[in-house]
Amino acid sequence: MAKDWPVEKGRYLLGDPKSPIAVAVILNTPYNEISREEQALLQRAVGRGAAIAGFLQTANIGIAKLLLNLAANGSIKYLILAGRESGHGTGEAVRALFARGVDEGMTIVGAKALDAVVRGVPREAVEEVRRRVRLVDIAGTVDAKRLEEAIDRHLKGVV
Repeated sequence: MAKDWPVEKGRYLLGDPKSPIAVAVILNTPYNEISREEQALLQRAVGRGAAIAGFLQTANIGIAKLLLNLAANGSIKYLILAGRESGHGTGEAVRALFARGVDEGMTIVGAKALDAVVRGVPREAVEEVRRRVRLVDIAGTVDAKRLEEAIDRHLKGVV
């Protein structure tokens, strides 16, 4: 794990850095309009055992920061994607990234999101995250109970 993990700044909460779970909540509003329901998801995630739980807003800068933080912590084995899809197509871009990776120009292959280009992330880091981290997609929900159940299943290795 990188000495100063997480290596990228963002809107996240930290839990146990040795946990195998990271949570990304798709944000479909501006930061100043984050609902209590969405804010509570981050708190519940780290309270339940996630290493990090944060908001993901864009299919370029947001995903780049996510990848850099995942790459810098080898303990993380699962990324739980929650929240409602945004107009940016962020969730769809994350699914495309894990399914198909990036092309020579670092564009996420198959992503329909506008400007789904991962800048500032070494290709090796993208591939290492794709090999090591399994995407657990519960996007479409802001149900804290469902998020906690996903965390519990993956902390116990029941998948």
